[in-house]
Amino acid sequence: MSDPPDPMNARPRKTLAGKPGNMTQGHPIAGTAGVVLAGGKSTRLGRDKAALDFGGVTLLERAVRSLAALFSEVIVVTAKGKAPGAPGAVAVEDLYDDRGPLGGIHAALKAAKAGRCFVVGCDTPFVPAPLIRFLCGFRAPDVVIPASAADRLHPLTAVYSTSCLPHVENLLGSGDNRIISFFPNVAVRVVNPREWRPYDPGALFTVNVNTMDDYRRSLRLLEQTRN
Repeated sequence: MSDPPDPMNARPRKTLAGKPGNMTQGHPIAGTAGVVLAGGKSTRLGRDKAALDFGGVTLLERAVRSLAALFSEVIVVTAKGKAPGAPGAVAVEDLYDDRGPLGGIHAALKAAKAGRCFVVGCDTPFVPAPLIRFLCGFRAPDVVIPASAADRLHPLTAVYSTSCLPHVENLLGSGDNRIISFFPNVAVRVVNPREWRPYDPGALFTVNVNTMDDYRRSLRLLEQTRN
């Protein structure tokens, strides 16, 4: 399965080695909030992707349900004035207008009671729970981020510590919206395919719903996973 286009494909300059800690299956992931970013404009899709029906629930509701099974704190970040979040999550609004996912990460880090946030977009409906637990098992770095087989980073399936907050705010203040731009200033653990593939053999975390064609393919994939 090929990766969706992602302009944020540069590698960070500061990386760490390290192994994940013990992430007990069936227990909430401690010290981490689950975050769904749902404030995008859905320009390529032409309609609000968070509200798309996906097997009887919206994409946003599916994401919240998935994270609520793993985290005791779940946050949905929306654009200012956008419809509220979903049951089972705390809804917060972007504090910076029109700053893309970076603004959503900032709002989540400001709102979270936990010291870290696992961040996912509402348009990635197949991120497996074992992969989430695995990524959250790395405790030392400020950022834990998977890289695909094409050596592409995936900043919207990643873990961010609240220690990143001042660097994110500096970046927003400079007018730079690229998530990876603050990575040289923090400790980053890049998780390579050899490490994450046992937890997501089909690289399902890379499946995005950005266009109507993506949406139709994802619905077919949903049916396949249910059969």
